[in-house]
Amino acid sequence: MLDIGCATGDFLELLSSTFKPLDLNGTDIAEEYLKAARSKVPRAKLKTDRIEVLNPDFINNFDVITIFGVIQQFENPEAVIKNLATYLKPGGSALIFSQFNHYGIDVYINYKYSGEKFPDDLQGGWVVHSLESLAKICETHSLEFNFTKFQVRSTIEPSVNPVRSWTTKPDESGIRQIVNGLGLIHNQGFALLTKRH
Repeated sequence: MLDIGCATGDFLELLSSTFKPLDLNGTDIAEEYLKAARSKVPRAKLKTDRIEVLNPDFINNFDVITIFGVIQQFENPEAVIKNLATYLKPGGSALIFSQFNHYGIDVYINYKYSGEKFPDDLQGGWVVHSLESLAKICETHSLEFNFTKFQVRSTIEPSVNPVRSWTTKPDESGIRQIVNGLGLIHNQGFALLTKRH
C-alpha cells in the first residue's frame, strides 16, 4: 500500500499497528515530514516524491493507494489521477479524501490576510474539485468512480491559524459542519477509484 502525502506518518502508524504484515510505503514532498514519519514507522519505505510527476518505480505496483488532503492542492488533477491509475495494479483501488463540490463546478480560491498586499501576498491551495469533473477524468483512465460523504461527529477546535478547519456545534442529528476562516463549509468525502481489469 502507498500513502501519498503521508506527512509525518500518522496514518501509516495506524496501519502499522493494525495490519502487521502490510507492506507500507509513503511519499511526501517535504523531507522534514518524512524524517518524523521514519521515527514513527521505521518499517515503512518512505521517499520524497511528487504525485503529479510519474515515478517509474511505482507503475502497476500497488493494490491500495491513499491520498488524503492532497488533491485539492492541484488546480488540474488530471496528472494526479492518471498517475494513480498507472500505479495501481488491475483491480486495485485508490482512496482520496478531500472536499468536493456536488455541483458541476470546480472552485479555485485565493486568499490573503487583512493588511497584506494585493496581489503580492495572495495564497492559493484551496481547490474544490467537482465530483462530475473527477468522474470524467477517472473514466478516461479506466477507473471506476464512487463517492461516500464524510460526516464528523467529534469536535475539532479552532486553531490559531484561521485557515485551518474546525467543526461547528452539532445539529439535531448530531452532525457537525467543517468550516474555516475562509468562510468555507467543507463537503468532505471519500472518492474511491478502482482500476478496471
